[in-house]
Amino acid sequence: VNQTRLGKSVSQINISRANGEYIAICEGDDIWTDPNKLQKQVDYLDCHLDFVCVGHACRVKNVNFPYKSKLWSYSKVSKELSTQEIIRNRGIVFAYNTLVFRKLNYIYPDFFNYFKVADVKRIIFSSLIGKVYFMSDVMSIYHVGIKNSWTDRVRLNNQRLVNHYRDEIIFYEKLNNYLNNEYNQDIELIIKKLTFNIKLLESNKDCFDSNFYTHKKIHRKIFIIIQVYFPKLFSLLRRIRFYFWV
Repeated sequence: VNQTRLGKSVSQINISRANGEYIAICEGDDIWTDPNKLQKQVDYLDCHLDFVCVGHACRVKNVNFPYKSKLWSYSKVSKELSTQEIIRNRGIVFAYNTLVFRKLNYIYPDFFNYFKVADVKRIIFSSLIGKVYFMSDVMSIYHVGIKNSWTDRVRLNNQRLVNHYRDEIIFYEKLNNYLNNEYNQDIELIIKKLTFNIKLLESNKDCFDSNFYTHKKIHRKIFIIIQVYFPKLFSLLRRIRFYFWV
């Protein structure tokens, strides 16, 4: 039975079914490339009991141009990531296919369950219940350009992306309350950025009054002007960019 259609989280269902001490993530369109990947991460967690999650650097490849790739690495050196760092980066500190985490009592607060981006909430919540470690070793490939992927379904669809940003704002507002405003400054900045992004997608000229516009470099301002005044042209250019992007 398709659990997603029943409103259930497949990842949460599978975690409850897993019997091991650790859980590793590799979605169907991604690849692990280092035969020692899992051992390195498990060894680290075995030796550092206060850490609950380990991710690492990876290569990003576009399926349309597999001969090209770029490095996705949060840091040049391996390091612990603070909760503040993770929140500032909206949880996007390493790819989902790089995660290994302890099979702990990952019972999310209710508002986490309504936010659909599994990797973001997994990494953020890991930092709230323990410590998170980043390894600079490049041990997997993260693919982009996949048909029916999140980018294809949401990021390239203005209305769906607006809805996603609105959900994200609600998530961060509730996260701020949950954390008793401990990271209020960082979260407020995220919300302002997301609000700016929504205005862009809705071709709202109020975006030109935002610091997120006035502080942009000239070439970025040109793209924003095109997005606001020529949204169909911008959507076409964006789709072309993502087709060729690595």
